[in-house]
Amino acid sequence: SGQQHAQFDFNLYFDARSVFINDNESFTKLSESLNDSFNYYVWHSLMGNISGNHDIARFISYAGGDLKFNEDDKEAGWKRNITVKNKVGYQKLAQLIAYISTIPGVPVIYYGDEFGMPGAGDPDNRRMMKFSKLSYEEKEQLKITKKLLNLRKNKLLKNELENKNKEIK
Repeated sequence: SGQQHAQFDFNLYFDARSVFINDNESFTKLSESLNDSFNYYVWHSLMGNISGNHDIARFISYAGGDLKFNEDDKEAGWKRNITVKNKVGYQKLAQLIAYISTIPGVPVIYYGDEFGMPGAGDPDNRRMMKFSKLSYEEKEQLKITKKLLNLRKNKLLKNELENKNKEIK
C-alpha cells in the first residue's frame, strides 16, 4: 500500500542466502525477489537489507559448510562448536555484503558479519563480539566490508552534492 516506510526484508535475505550459498541456484530468483519487494513495498520504502540477525543462524556458518539447511540449527549450536569449515564461505559472505550494499535500501550488517563470525541458531548466533585476534580470512573480510561500505557512502555523498548543486543553479 506504500504506507509502511521501512522494515527488514527477510524474503530478500532468504532468497539471497539461497542464491549466494547454493552453487546451482539461479540469480533470476534473486532478481525476482528484489522486484517483488519493490512492487509490494513500493520504491520509496527504506528496506533494511540484512546480512543476518539474532533469530537466525549466521550466513557464514551455512556458506562455510559447517551448518546444513536440513539440520536443526539451534540443536547444532548446543552439540558442537560451529566454525567456518570451508574458507569459500568468506567469498560468499563478501558477495552477500556487496549485494546488500549496492541495491536500494539500507544495508544492515548484524554484528560480527562484517568479518564473518560463525554461529548456529539462537543463542549460538549471539556470541561475544571479537575485536581482536581475527584470523587472516576474518581480517580480509573486514577489509572488504569496509571498502564496500565506504564506496556506498562516497557514492551517496557524491549524489547528494550533485543534487544540491543542481538546486543552486
